[in-house]
Amino acid sequence: MAPGSAAPKTQLRQVRDLLDIGQRRAAHGLLIARKAPVIDESTIETMRQTLSHWENGRRAVPLADQLRLAQMYQVSATDLGFEPPPPSVPAPDIRALLQGSRRVTPDDIDRYGRQLEDIRRSDRTFGALQQIDQLDAHVKRGSQWLSFTVLTKDRQQLARHVCDAATLAGWQCLDVGDTARAWDFYDKARSAGFDAHDHGVFVHAVASRANVLHDCGEHHAALEVIDEATATAAVPPLLTAWLHACRGEAHAKIGDRDAALRSFDAADKTLPAEHEDERLPFIFLAPVHLERWRGNGLATLGDPEAIPTLTRALDTLDPSFVRARTALHVDLAEAHHKIGDYDQSMRYAAQAITDSREIGSQRNYTRAVRYQFGQVLRGTA
Repeated sequence: MAPGSAAPKTQLRQVRDLLDIGQRRAAHGLLIARKAPVIDESTIETMRQTLSHWENGRRAVPLADQLRLAQMYQVSATDLGFEPPPPSVPAPDIRALLQGSRRVTPDDIDRYGRQLEDIRRSDRTFGALQQIDQLDAHVKRGSQWLSFTVLTKDRQQLARHVCDAATLAGWQCLDVGDTARAWDFYDKARSAGFDAHDHGVFVHAVASRANVLHDCGEHHAALEVIDEATATAAVPPLLTAWLHACRGEAHAKIGDRDAALRSFDAADKTLPAEHEDERLPFIFLAPVHLERWRGNGLATLGDPEAIPTLTRALDTLDPSFVRARTALHVDLAEAHHKIGDYDQSMRYAAQAITDSREIGSQRNYTRAVRYQFGQVLRGTA
């Protein structure tokens, strides 16, 4: 463009000139279209200057004002030189979603629960790494069904399964070292547990969030979460024993030995003869698991009694509980280290590292590598 020559008119300016509308009048009309709270000489002049910038191509015109100008000039936005707006994504048809939910039968909900049990068994044997994506999809499908399931009885049954699935997913995320994703799953579990109107699944979901807090070093907050969950309502004896053990672990991490042992004793005392409860499919708590839990607490406290306690648990643990066995090896590495038996500590740490790699347990691997050279690695304690 030659020096001193005028810039070519934009289509926005051309249309206004063609309609013989002055810039000040257009500015006034645009303020009215915007429903401006104050329209006076000052605001009109400001709007006129803005319109001038738009017409000279110095500033982009907001989409809302593009539509207002097109309506004011009685032309299309394309006529004013604006790009056509992207096609809007149609909102889901609520009727179609509701009709789809009606096709979710009680048999489908039962099948959903059985699929979760298959995932849980695989998790115990092969670890989280092999199951986490499958379980994530399972939670999403159940949540979608739940959003548009009409009948209360169906919603409550489905919500129990979704709560259970999300809680397991939260634990799996912790095992692979993803604490943020774990918290998100536990929050989903808490919401689903509330919808289930089942104190057992709700309390378990609420208390399970303590695992994330422990991994973040927030042990006092974890204990508060467990205490809050315990005070919610009466729960089955198996869950009561589990909550006592959770409290024992928290007290051990805080360093309160007496309170930890009292809690573990209470767990032993309240553990029912039946180690499974059909109302609580997410808890399998036999005496060997409580002994392992107590041993973990004793190892955390540096108590020499941790070694015989953990050894008994290791000798009697079902071999299919691979992650539990890996955690036992880590606990034994820690317990031997704290009494100065570094050779044994390294032996258990090496086994735990091997197992952790096989099942993808970042949580146990991170703990185990602290003891692989006979002393805690700098920065990992």
